[in-house]
Amino acid sequence: MAGKFELFRLSLIPKPQIDAFEKEQTREDYIRTVFGERHQFEHYGSLFHYIPVDDRGDNQEILGRIGRPITVAENLSPEENLSDSMRDGWKASVIAIDPTEHGDGQKLAFEYDQQVGKPESIIQNFVKYRGGPTLLDR
Repeated sequence: MAGKFELFRLSLIPKPQIDAFEKEQTREDYIRTVFGERHQFEHYGSLFHYIPVDDRGDNQEILGRIGRPITVAENLSPEENLSDSMRDGWKASVIAIDPTEHGDGQKLAFEYDQQVGKPESIIQNFVKYRGGPTLLDR
């Protein structure tokens, strides 16, 4: 089943002056660094996790997932009288990033899932947590 994705452009604003011991990074290098590592961040009081996924092997685009814990209401089996039950689990959305240079910037596609949350606000909090210069444009 195909998901619905929201598309964003990543606009990177370079630091006015880098530290003398800091190596200047390209925009692509910076995006690969930020989205190439696992991170935890808080969003509206819930703990979210970002995990990079490298299952394609060509290393061109970056794939990852952002997920959060959820509690699911369900019913037990008929042998257990279809009783109400609550189960803790996780729900995640897929993120695909093209970090290469384009005339209109680098792009990020975020799968929309109501149980995870609104892509724009989640990615804004992720970026804020990372302390980076990234701004999102739709």
